[in-house]
Amino acid sequence: MGTRWTQGIILDFEKQNFPRDTNAKTISWNKLHETPNFTSAVAYLKEIFKEYFLHGAKNDGDFILNTKPLESMDNLRLLQLSNVKLEGNFKHIPAELRWLQWKKCPLKNLPSDFCPRGLTVLDLSESKIERVWGRRWWHWYSNKVAENLMVLSVGNCCSISSLPVSIEGLASIVELQLDGTSITHLPDQIGALKSLDKLEMRNCKFLTSLPESIGNLLTLTTLIIVNAAITELPESIGTLENLIMLRLNKCDQLRRLPASIGRLKSLHHLLMEGTAVTELPENFGMLSSLMILKMAKKKPYHDMPQNAENIVLPSSFSRLSFLKEFDARGWKICGKIPDDFEKLSSLEILNLGHNDFCSLPSSLRGLSILNKLFLPHCKKLKVLPPLPSSLVVVALRNVRSLSMPGSEIPDWFTQEVVCFRERKNRVIEGAIICGVVSVDHQIPDDLRDELPVIPAVEAKILRLGKPICNTAVLLSGVPKTHEDQVYLYRYPDCHPLVSYLKDGDKIQVAMFDPPIVKGVDVKKCGIHLVFENDDDYVGDEESLDASQQSVSEKLTKFVRPSEEDTRHQVETEMQEGEATELQPFKLRNSFIIFFIVLPSFLLLLSWLVFIFVV
Repeated sequence: MGTRWTQGIILDFEKQNFPRDTNAKTISWNKLHETPNFTSAVAYLKEIFKEYFLHGAKNDGDFILNTKPLESMDNLRLLQLSNVKLEGNFKHIPAELRWLQWKKCPLKNLPSDFCPRGLTVLDLSESKIERVWGRRWWHWYSNKVAENLMVLSVGNCCSISSLPVSIEGLASIVELQLDGTSITHLPDQIGALKSLDKLEMRNCKFLTSLPESIGNLLTLTTLIIVNAAITELPESIGTLENLIMLRLNKCDQLRRLPASIGRLKSLHHLLMEGTAVTELPENFGMLSSLMILKMAKKKPYHDMPQNAENIVLPSSFSRLSFLKEFDARGWKICGKIPDDFEKLSSLEILNLGHNDFCSLPSSLRGLSILNKLFLPHCKKLKVLPPLPSSLVVVALRNVRSLSMPGSEIPDWFTQEVVCFRERKNRVIEGAIICGVVSVDHQIPDDLRDELPVIPAVEAKILRLGKPICNTAVLLSGVPKTHEDQVYLYRYPDCHPLVSYLKDGDKIQVAMFDPPIVKGVDVKKCGIHLVFENDDDYVGDEESLDASQQSVSEKLTKFVRPSEEDTRHQVETEMQEGEATELQPFKLRNSFIIFFIVLPSFLLLLSWLVFIFVV
């Protein structure tokens, strides 16, 4: 079969019935002669050696390759097979074979006479393999294959339920791929793999624990455990000083991270989406190299433990100065977020959707390169601080009420009385009220200072000129300054202000007359009605016309810093920078005057006095 100079063979057969054609060899030769390429060459080789593939086949869907023709291929380095059965003595496989990929191997174990000592890559994915070598794993020692093996993949070999203690014989192993196996644990001897760089265990649904010896894998850079049944990580994981990637997605039984995780100084990526972890260790901020942190909860986000409302970020979190992306969707983070977020100076993407905090830190504006801020379904969020000018995307879908500095309301709000008209096949789903309010704190009012809201605006439904529904718009958060504040409040379809509406009704939004509290001035107010499909668009809306954009997208553009604000912020920063640069300049001038010019002048004066006196 073939020639001794053959270096690689790739045979990938899908199990199906092929008609046998006696002229196939001639046809494939003519095609190779007309269009010499890799595909036509493989087709010709198949026809030449068909007798080896089909000899002894039980039916037309089986492909059998005899190992005898491989014996003469002294230079064979690559052998890739799929849906092929090897027959014959496995000693015929060249000893210097480097790469063997045998997907969907029908054997339960490789025979003990399989001994290509130069083998560095062995891929048996999607096979029926139960044991890699013989009935006893110690055959690895006897045939010396294990000594040079660098990559071993038994992905989706669901018949493998355990790894042998003799796995320590894989002295040169760099990558071990165990995806989709039925293993329940790793043997303690796994810690003896001193060269292991990558360990992958996706969809090992029966894996319940990791041994403490995993901390001995000092060369490990990637540890992937996805959709496993582990409940905790061993404390020894903190000794993996070279670990760069730790992925724990969909490990929904994992409830805590060990305190030692803060010692992973090289960790760049921590992906733990869909776990049951509800708090981060206090020393979490010691992950000085962390760049990507994704820990979103499994959907639906409202399925959280009863104590979820107590979740807060550790005080050390702001030390993650290299963090670029932070995703904490559904963590039910409550209360106030620490006000030193500006220390996360490398942050570019921040996703805090589906959380229960009521405000964002004012230091958020200090994140000078933040370009994406996601806050959907943060229903308790009341106050939005000034945002950084670098923002390109701000997502606020289903935020009920919000306040922020500003003196204008969106131009798509109606400031006059609105006449409601029913729309064909489009029911009304909500109403958004916006107002610009300022508070004069020089005018005393005990009630205003005690209330957490400002009862300054009233919305009415008028039917035939008579009010049938009155609603006080409770503007959350009393501003501490005299500056104008913009308030947004969204009413759902179940609220009387929406559910009572009938065709022809009028909606009036205005300041209470007389006012309930003193010192409050409502400068502008308006309303926008939300109908079915007005807020259902999914995708990038940047290229759409303003009339086609969803309500959420319009609100996003409204709260995003305007070009004028951006220009003002940049000018302010430049002036501050110039002032900072000017200060050393003034100090240098003072130094020159007091320590160079003045002594020189005094020396000259003394010389003149000496000349004239003498």
